[in-house]
Amino acid sequence: MKVNELVKKLKELDPDSEVLFYAEDEEIAPEGYAHRVLDIVDVSQKELRTNRVENGVVTIRFGDQPHSTTWACIELTSDV
Repeated sequence: MKVNELVKKLKELDPDSEVLFYAEDEEIAPEGYAHRVLDIVDVSQKELRTNRVENGVVTIRFGDQPHSTTWACIELTSDV
């Protein structure tokens, strides 16, 4: 999703609403639960490089380096 798409969707919501992230992915949700609830720690722009490793997991490496690009990043925590 691009920033302008996210902003457009957020503008349709009550601006005083709390924001809650959740994931239904079995690999993220705690065992025995349907969801993992997440909260925002920070929103920033960062230089980083993504890489998909052999097992399919996408990793990131922060910093200005060869093949890095600028990303809008939303840092999340499960400590809600």
